[in-house]
Amino acid sequence: MEFTIYTLETAPEASKKALRHAKETFGFIPNLEGICAEAPALLKGGMTLWDLFSTTSFSPVEQQVIYLTANYENECDYCMAAHSGLAKMVGMSTEDIDVLRSGEPLQDPKLQDSATLLSEWCKLVVG
Repeated sequence: MEFTIYTLETAPEASKKALRHAKETFGFIPNLEGICAEAPALLKGGMTLWDLFSTTSFSPVEQQVIYLTANYENECDYCMAAHSGLAKMVGMSTEDIDVLRSGEPLQDPKLQDSATLLSEWCKLVVG
């Protein structure tokens, strides 16, 4: 199956505001957001959830620990690659990224607590 990856120039008019927001947020338009532009409400919803998560008390690094843990638990290679890049952008060490990508425990107890909590939640929800 092939998906169209929209740009600011080719996206439906109703998606352009959310795509501009994605570009401002990430410094580029990720392919997932470009694909979601096909359905403006989906793209807007995804960006809204991203924004809401960024308002939590989790630091940007802790947020990426949570995302990478979810990526690992759900075996999403695409998401793992994308969030590895985002983790680097927020200053996470390459060592910690590699540890999360392999499902191993982190050395920092606070970061590991976030990873463990999400890992256990994923096992309860997904099975």
